[in-house]
Amino acid sequence: GASAIWYRQGGLGGLASGVVLQGCSGAKLEANDLSSIVSGPEGLPLAHGVRGTVQPSFAVYVDAASRDVTITPDNMIDGRAVLYLHGASGQIIEGYTVTGPVVSTNWGQIAVFDSADIRIASNIVSGARGVTDCGDDESCDKGRAAGIRVEGCQGCTVSGNEVSDIIGGAGAPAGGFGGAGILVRGSFSSQVSGNAVHGIGPSAPDGSGGASGILVEGSTVSLHHNRVYDIGREGGAAGA
Repeated sequence: GASAIWYRQGGLGGLASGVVLQGCSGAKLEANDLSSIVSGPEGLPLAHGVRGTVQPSFAVYVDAASRDVTITPDNMIDGRAVLYLHGASGQIIEGYTVTGPVVSTNWGQIAVFDSADIRIASNIVSGARGVTDCGDDESCDKGRAAGIRVEGCQGCTVSGNEVSDIIGGAGAPAGGFGGAGILVRGSFSSQVSGNAVHGIGPSAPDGSGGASGILVEGSTVSLHHNRVYDIGREGGAAGA
């Protein structure tokens, strides 16, 4: 098994990760057993008034330069699979329960990059959290938290999932992000259908940072028969 590794980068104090990949293009993780990963508070004197905010915990932290990593589903965090795909084709992620408090990766509880014909179906997903005081670091997506993230996917399907309790990181910069239940970015000929998405929150108690049940950016996607409710708190939020 692997124990927690305390992780600090660029002032992001308090993050905890089982495995951290930085500048590791082409790495492969197989059959690692991770457990007891406990984050701490952000200790820096932030301008955003969020000092002491507890940071999220991640099974695997994958920086933006390492996203082509292979993480097989026999990597486990507290007894459940770490679900991350890159460069895959024709695979199915179905019937998993993926909950917190530890998030699979910094990209979300389920994350798929640069793949084709992937089916993500009938999963229960909750508990993703964004990084506090992320700034413009691409690796933490300006504090975005995602339940299911699909980027650069051709002919992919996200259907019949229940996604809840997704909260962005506090102290996001201007233009920063909150929570997104399902995030689809740069994907084409894909479908998001029959999902229940609820309990998605912005990055701060006052609602700043926004929240989205389903967020689609720069994609050609068919959306139908989704149920989206209880999105945001006190501030601006988007349903789908």
